[in-house]
Parts: sequence; structure tokens; C-alpha cells
Amino acid sequence: MGKLSAFTLTFSKPERVYTAGELIAGNVVVQLNEKMRMRGILISFKGNSLVKFEKKTSESTDTYKANEDYLDHTYTLFKLADGTKYLHQGEHRFSFQFQLPPALPGTFEGEFGYVRYYVKCRIDRPWKFDHCVKEAFSVLGKLDLNSEPGADMPQHLEDSKNSYNCCCVEDGAAKLTLNIPRTGYVPGESIPITAEVSSSVPEILTLTVELRQYLTFKAGSHTKELRNVVSQFEPVKIAGDYFANQQPLHIPAIPPSRLDGCDIIDVQYALKVKAIAGWFEVKCKGKIIIGTIPLRSVVDAYRTPPMPDLNSIALEPSAPPGPFPPAVHSPQPPPNAAAFEMPPPSYEECVFGTTNIRDTDDTDFTFGSATYAPKYTYYKWT
Repeated sequence: MGKLSAFTLTFSKPERVYTAGELIAGNVVVQLNEKMRMRGILISFKGNSLVKFEKKTSESTDTYKANEDYLDHTYTLFKLADGTKYLHQGEHRFSFQFQLPPALPGTFEGEFGYVRYYVKCRIDRPWKFDHCVKEAFSVLGKLDLNSEPGADMPQHLEDSKNSYNCCCVEDGAAKLTLNIPRTGYVPGESIPITAEVSSSVPEILTLTVELRQYLTFKAGSHTKELRNVVSQFEPVKIAGDYFANQQPLHIPAIPPSRLDGCDIIDVQYALKVKAIAGWFEVKCKGKIIIGTIPLRSVVDAYRTPPMPDLNSIALEPSAPPGPFPPAVHSPQPPPNAAAFEMPPPSYEECVFGTTNIRDTDDTDFTFGSATYAPKYTYYKWT
């Protein structure tokens, strides 16, 4: 065991989820088995996006990169007194805090790029490798569905296919109809889907429903596109020429649409429904907006109805008045006081799980978590 037995960095908010403009605070703990020579301890707060992908041709493989910086601040957390060269044996605790900038893109992790935020603390040692500890945190993006055009609009989509025999006479047809009550949702909600399939071919009907994430990574004039399945039903199979499906599709913890504030990564969502009937394949694709603040109409539907104002209801006494003190009534709020109230969201790890956050600056002397799962706003409506 070396001189440094523990080097940890913890946040005052255990969930490590923040919004732009919020104060980050926490503690750094250094545990020494014996005294260690150092100049001091520095702490850095960093946030940036990076895109990197390859494109192959018959002659070569080209790599394209792009990056944006959002946050880069370093200050001295601890400095030895003049004439002192060593930090003595034992546990040493140092508090830190930092105010995030008022505008930041939300955290995102993908196969060909990311928007990442972290705190890194470094023991500055003369003529030695510096020890570091690094921990990531999540910044929540903001997308208010109440400000999104069309978020409350329903969608009705259709697709049909016909086949003809050698005499140009129609000998088969299939039709898919998809209805979605609105376009905008937040994680934790479910999309009520109504899908109807009809076919003139009396064979097995197969229906698949997927919520898809469409990513675009940009590096100059070059782009890389990627498609992920966020949520889906198991394929439904039924024998016959008609099938109707009314089933909600759950939305897990995922980043909001667009990734506002980041110019090199774009995030979009769509609902993809496909039906196969015999030799026919019909499909519909509807845009879905994923936000962080739900529609008012949705909140109102889940809100508990207010209790009636008993003071405004005239009641006939059921017994003679007794020797009781006069009732004292609490003042009632004005009619419009119960304005739009948000349900408290929770935060859950991204449905796609953890990712490796080690980069080229990290070494064998870097403590902290090597993997991290971004957390996103998630509403529990029960």
C-alpha cells in the first residue's frame, strides 16, 4: 500500500443531477498512510461535447472530429503554508463549490459522441505523477412541451398496399391505421397507441411497435447517423384478416429531443409501427417530441381534484347548538391561486446504461468511477 490509501470526491446531492445556473458543492477526502510531499490540491469543473466517427472508402478510412467547450474552470482547493512541503498523515477533508453557467446543453452519451460534465481534483506533486480523482455529474436539459408547436396535437397516419395479377386486376390489399392522441411526452409517461391492420390475405398478421431514437453526429460538413430502439412491444401475431391493438408504450429515462445548446449532436424521436400480412408490408412513422416539462393538460389529468370549500355550502344543523366556541376557518386561496403546478420529477439512469468516461488525460493514478450513466428527468405519475 502506498502513501495515498483513499482519494474520493463526493457531491452534496447524492443523485449528482443539476440544472444550468445551479450551485455544485461537495467534499474531497484525502487519506494518507504517511506524509506526502505536494504543492497543493487543485480542482477543475469541466463540460464539453465531442464527436468522433470514421468513414471508410475503397481506398482509405477517414476520421472526423468536432468538439465544443461549455465549462472549464480551475481553482486551488488547498495550498500548503509557506515553508511547508508535506501534508501529514491522516484524513483530510476539503469542501468545494462552484456556480454552473446559466445556459448549458444537457448531458448526453452516445456511440459516436457525448456531452459530458465532470469534476476533477488533482494532487500537485513535484517531480512525481499527480494523483487525480474524477467524478461525472448530469446536467438536465430543458424542453417545455407547453412551448413546443404541435406537442398537444394528435396524429392520424395510414399506409396501404395493393397487389395486382397479370391481368392488372387487384387480387390483394393491406392497410395500417395508426392513431396517437398527442405528439409530446415526458419520460415516465406512456404513449396510448391505437393501431388497426386489415388485409385481404387470410394469413398470419404480425404487428411491431417501436419508439426509436434518431441521432445525428456532425463534424464540419460530414455527418454520422445512428438509430436506437428506446422502447418496444414484443411482435404480436394473430391469424386472420383484421387486428386492432390498443396498448400504451412506456417511455423510459431518455434525453429530451434536439439537445438544445449543442451544435454537433442532434436527437430526435419517432414512433415506428409495421404490419406484415402475407406478402404485404405496411408501416407508419409518427414524430414524437420528448420533453422535460409535461403538458398542462396532462398534469391536470393526474392532479388530485381539490376539496370543496365547506364554508360556501349551506348546511342545516342536525342538532341544537351547543356550548362550543365559534369555529375558526383558515383563509381560502383565491380561485386562481392553484396555478399550473408541476408534479415533482425524479431522476433515473438512462435506459441505455453506463458508458466509459475515461479519456486521454486519465492515467493509472486517476481515482474515481471509470463508468457513468447519465440521469434524466422521470415522472412517476402514480
